[in-house]
Amino acid sequence: MLVGGLLLSTTGYAEEQVSTNIVELSIKSGYTDFTADRNLKGSPHGGAGLGLHMTPNWLFMLGYSSTHTEDTKTQQDDIWVRYYSLESLYFFVPDKPIRPYLTFGFGEMEIRGQTTADGGADSADYLWRYGVGLQYTINRQWGLRGDYQALRSHDLNSNNYSSNLTLAYRFGGGGY
Repeated sequence: MLVGGLLLSTTGYAEEQVSTNIVELSIKSGYTDFTADRNLKGSPHGGAGLGLHMTPNWLFMLGYSSTHTEDTKTQQDDIWVRYYSLESLYFFVPDKPIRPYLTFGFGEMEIRGQTTADGGADSADYLWRYGVGLQYTINRQWGLRGDYQALRSHDLNSNNYSSNLTLAYRFGGGGY
């Protein structure tokens, strides 16, 4: 047991202990470009996330974002699109101020107010999310991320694309 503790302390894993500084709250803004199959005009979106830094390399996050847009065929302009997601981010160099990362996960997209071909007004679709990004560490508590993601539709077998700028705050003593 003593040998195991010594090994952990010399390998650097004991530096970031489990505490309140693994919790992250973030806000984001960006732009969603919808596939032509959706008949929706691309539009700005906003959102928020709640994440857990499980290791210096891994962040798991629950996310929400929404946008207000219009139908490109009917010009109907009171359409709300909401995204709910569970994402993971893998940071390649967690000890540097600029950190490239991959993001992947899944979620649901709800569309409210768009009249569909069968006469319905609402729809939902499951999505796979994947993308690349960079995080800039401002200080131990604040980080700024930018990423580009593809949102793969389960129903339409097509992609929507999203570019995001996220401001993240890590509670406790920080730890970025």
